[in-house]
Amino acid sequence: MSILLVVAAPSGVGKTTVVEQVVKRTPGLIQSVSYTTRAMRAGEQPNKSYTFMSEHDFTEKAKQGGFIEYASVYSSLYGTGKADIAEYIKKQQDVVLVLDWQGARQLKILYPQEVVSVFLFPPSIGVLLKRLQNRTRSEAEQKALPERLAAVAKDLSHADVFDYWIVNDELEQSVQSLCNIYHAECLRKQRISQQKKQWLEELLEDAGQNSQLSQ
Repeated sequence: MSILLVVAAPSGVGKTTVVEQVVKRTPGLIQSVSYTTRAMRAGEQPNKSYTFMSEHDFTEKAKQGGFIEYASVYSSLYGTGKADIAEYIKKQQDVVLVLDWQGARQLKILYPQEVVSVFLFPPSIGVLLKRLQNRTRSEAEQKALPERLAAVAKDLSHADVFDYWIVNDELEQSVQSLCNIYHAECLRKQRISQQKKQWLEELLEDAGQNSQLSQ
């Protein structure tokens, strides 16, 4: 069974950085590439950071049912590809997805057994405001700052629906916490592969035989 590790947080908390570090340190875990209509930022790569699309192409894909979920965030569209998720599950590939609370909720409805959801908090609103101001460079980003701040309270109000909470105060600690969550979920008995179930049956059979011999 695949693990769909969903990470959400208000804008500016640092979820992208945390997820990138976790993927680097965790063999077998890959990051899902979402679709977006927003402009590519410095340092981002097409089809690695996001699949960048025109609004027309995004809308057409949505009309054709190509997204499991999509939403408008700060005047840009973001979506999760339906075929991409189906392929991950078919291959039993573990994947981490960076979504907003709406996307996380929708994915949990569709894949309740596979989804493990994690919400990242800022250490304080003051720290979050400073982070947002430091990364606001363009005029468009400056105009969007009040909208981002207004959305923080709404994001935080939906934290209760997530399985785990992490306060992203220290990057290394947050990365380790997310790694620990993933590794713990891998050990849940519901996720044990058929091969391990067969191993357990053989172990029980051997134990029974040895018990009879000792009598």
